[in-house]
Amino acid sequence: MADPVFKVEHRGFTAEAHRVDGSHAHVTVRRDGQPFKEFDYPAYRIWNVAAHFHDMVDEILAPEAAPEEIHE
Repeated sequence: MADPVFKVEHRGFTAEAHRVDGSHAHVTVRRDGQPFKEFDYPAYRIWNVAAHFHDMVDEILAPEAAPEEIHE
């Protein structure tokens, strides 16, 4: 696979995007080096993943970080 378009890291998560063709990109997310999620995304929107990656990770980890804040 070609060099990544971007690679961002935050709190043990890494997101890497590779262009598949002119209109699509493949994004791989790893947690502590292990596969977590993979998806294809419109190439023109992959920068949204990079720009908001910290917020996405923080949201995933929120229940783990503060279980006393979970209300049923």
